[in-house]
Amino acid sequence: EHDEAILHFSAALRIYEQTGALATASAVPVLIEIGSVHSAKGEHAAAKLKFQQALEVLEQLGSLRTAAGLKLLIRMGNDALRAEELDGAKQLYGKALALLKDLSAASGVDSFLSLSSVSLLSNMGALHAARGNHRAALKSYREAQGVLVAEALLGTLMEADLQVYFATSLLALGDSEGALWMLNSVRSLYKQLGINKSPRGRELRLLADAARRQADESDDQGWQWKKTTT
Repeated sequence: EHDEAILHFSAALRIYEQTGALATASAVPVLIEIGSVHSAKGEHAAAKLKFQQALEVLEQLGSLRTAAGLKLLIRMGNDALRAEELDGAKQLYGKALALLKDLSAASGVDSFLSLSSVSLLSNMGALHAARGNHRAALKSYREAQGVLVAEALLGTLMEADLQVYFATSLLALGDSEGALWMLNSVRSLYKQLGINKSPRGRELRLLADAARRQADESDDQGWQWKKTTT
C-alpha cells in the first residue's frame, strides 16, 4: 500500500519537475504526502528530504504561515516522533500550535483547522506518552476528543485512532478496564464503518492481550490479599 502511494505521488512530482512547476504552491502537498509515506515506512532520511523541499518552496513563496505550513509542521513533528527524536518533535509541535492559534485568530476556525487541531493534540499526547507522562497524554487526548464532539466528528476513523491512543496510556497507568473499554469501542466503530480488516489490527490485539493480562494479574493479587486477611 505504501509502495503504491509512493509511486502515485512520485509520478505526480515528475510532472511538476518536467513542467518546471516544482517550486510552486501546488507541488507542496505532493511533497508533504511523499514525505509522510516515507515516514510511515520508517524511511526518515527520505521523509526529511521531501519535507525540507516543501519547506524551501513555502519559504520562497512567503507562505510558511498558511494552512500548508501548518500541515507541514505537523507532519514533520510526526516524523520526528516516529524517529524517536522527541526534542525535535516537541519543537515542531510547539511551532505548529502557535501557528494554529494565529490562523484561528486571523480567520476563524474552519474544518481544516479543526482537523489539524485534533491531529496536533493527538500527536502531542503521543509525545507525552513517549516521555512516560501518560497523565499529560490523557489530557491532550481529552482536548482532542472535545474538538471531535464540537465538530460532530464522533463515529469516524479519527475517533477510533484517538481511542487507541487513550487505551495505550490507560494501560500504562494500570487501568486495564478502561483500556479494554476503549479497545472494544474501537472494534465497534470499525464495524459501524464497514472496516473488516484494520491496518492496526496487530497493534489492537497486542494491546488487548496486555490489558487482559494486567486485569488477570490484578484479580490474582486481589484474591491473594483477600486470603491473607481472612
